[in-house]
Amino acid sequence: MPYYVHIITGDNETHILTTVNRDTADYFYRQLQDHLANSEYAAMKIAYHTPSLWSIDPTLETPNLTLTKLVTDTHRGQNHDIPETAQALLKGKLIITPLSPTLSFHPVSTFHDNSPGNINHRVYHIRNRHRLEWWFVSPNSGSVSVSAVNRSRFRILRLPASAEPLVLVADDLVNLALVEPMNHHRLVTYSFADFRLECPVHVDHQTMPPLAFRFDCLRNGGFSIAAFVGRPEWFVSWSPVDVRTGYGPGEEWLLSSSEGIV
Repeated sequence: MPYYVHIITGDNETHILTTVNRDTADYFYRQLQDHLANSEYAAMKIAYHTPSLWSIDPTLETPNLTLTKLVTDTHRGQNHDIPETAQALLKGKLIITPLSPTLSFHPVSTFHDNSPGNINHRVYHIRNRHRLEWWFVSPNSGSVSVSAVNRSRFRILRLPASAEPLVLVADDLVNLALVEPMNHHRLVTYSFADFRLECPVHVDHQTMPPLAFRFDCLRNGGFSIAAFVGRPEWFVSWSPVDVRTGYGPGEEWLLSSSEGIV
């Protein structure tokens, strides 16, 4: 299904970026974050408001022409300001057109399009894409369980550690941290015995290091729901993905915007 991004280029002027899916749009934006400052497009100062709404500095002398050239060069595989691997992934997948009275597209459903997007160092709830289930850590427990009623907040942290608000992409290595009252944090790790996710209050990270995983493991089956003997709850467990297929046996999880903490 095509994915559309509205890009505001000036007063009452909007362009539509059409690409194959949201992942590709996010990946394109991430390349701009990583490489735009040292390129011929540095003056654009593009901003990401939601996954389907971006804008560029309206004081730019020729914003429409500059944006069109940037997208067209990338679409043709001729944007040499980004790495060759990124050029190869984006080639043939981006189209830019001005929005006019005869051309009107709408972003994809908000169910698939969380706002403000998957951003490093922000706080989210984590929910099952297909069922009403949330990750939850009881105040009296260090284990991550699933609940249809309660939900906990988790900060997602790209590695190496940085507070820069980067748009997260599939191959980013990340940690999760439980966010408690007073903005206290407990890093998420897992039990070596049964792979159950844990957020211990006191932990020696030398012997029980925080769980580091590729960002796409959240939706590619890297986390399962499991029951354990003697416990009535269902818990979240780490289920590493198959290196050949990129998928694991677990559930598909999404980051859901958590207001109140940024």
